[in-house]
Amino acid sequence: MSKHAAAKCAVGLLAVAALGACAPKEVPIVEHQGACTEVFQAQVCTWARMQGDSVIDIGALVPLAMVENAPKEGAMAWPPVPAANLTLPEAAQQATGLKHMTIFWESMGHPPGPYLTPHFDSAWGVAVQTDGSVVCSGVSGAGGSHASFAVLRYQP
Repeated sequence: MSKHAAAKCAVGLLAVAALGACAPKEVPIVEHQGACTEVFQAQVCTWARMQGDSVIDIGALVPLAMVENAPKEGAMAWPPVPAANLTLPEAAQQATGLKHMTIFWESMGHPPGPYLTPHFDSAWGVAVQTDGSVVCSGVSGAGGSHASFAVLRYQP
């Protein structure tokens, strides 16, 4: 190969390398582990998938064993008693304001009528303020399942 051809080749390789160095780097998607606890003889864990500081999704691993092992009988309690309250990963809390996931087992159901059968409820929420209030958008009955509950919406 002549010196001239080698120089052209070197310049071409440097240009490709420079373009590659300037190309935007893909930010990896990372799964963050939240809290885990035992619920009805099954391990339940929260998690969040994030790309940099952006939350892609938040969830919980809920084994079928939790459902299968839930007690068949129990007293109806109002307000309901949590079966578990798990914190979400810290990075997701910082990015969304969501702090925890609460699981309720309603073995006897609860009012109103459609909910009087055994079922699980889960609530994903923000920390309650020291005065007991929750900051939310929406008002009672605004598209919610019951007029006693406000609709909470997360809008970053």
